Amino acid sequence: MLLSLIVVMLLLLSVFHFVYEFLVAPTLLQSASFELFKLRDEIRRRKIRGEDRFAEETYFFLEDSLNSAIDNLQCFTLSFFLESRKKLRTSENLRHQLEEMGRLLEEDPQAQAAYESLLRTTLKAFAINSGGWLPYLLPIVVLAWIFNQTSKVSNRFIALLNQVFLSEGHLHKDLNGEFSPAASFFPNPYCFRRKYAPAGL
Repeated sequence: MLLSLIVVMLLLLSVFHFVYEFLVAPTLLQSASFELFKLRDEIRRRKIRGEDRFAEETYFFLEDSLNSAIDNLQCFTLSFFLESRKKLRTSENLRHQLEEMGRLLEEDPQAQAAYESLLRTTLKAFAINSGGWLPYLLPIVVLAWIFNQTSKVSNRFIALLNQVFLSEGHLHKDLNGEFSPAASFFPNPYCFRRKYAPAGL
């Protein structure tokens, strides 16, 4: 039974990966590339017509970034970003170039808006390329959500019990007919009787 279940799960995963990697992901990546083509053409058109006063350096930076993103959409994965981060840490020249480009973008709101649009499409491509991990990550996410909800319910239940116990405790009286602070710690009548009843009872 267990072996049959494992075989069925492996077959389903194989079908999922085949459909996603060869049909779904390429279609979504093509749509993302169309967005970048549209953005690049829009920047070129506005530059030619003089509608945007991009500095030459800023314009070429945006165009090179768009061309690079279009050519490498299928490469935007977790390993790619980790490798890029490693290069950024080890290359002082690269950090200097990025800081300079960041300064130029901050000085031009239109260029900054175009670059942010490029980043959003890049993140979309990263999500598409990482979609093959969905069957493996989804159970973990579901279990984490269930654990979180269970913890919330448990905390609410404990808070409710505390309220009930404290309310019951204040209803008990000690042998002198006065409310006993200790009753809060012994809300159960049996415990209260054991605590305050004379010996032998």
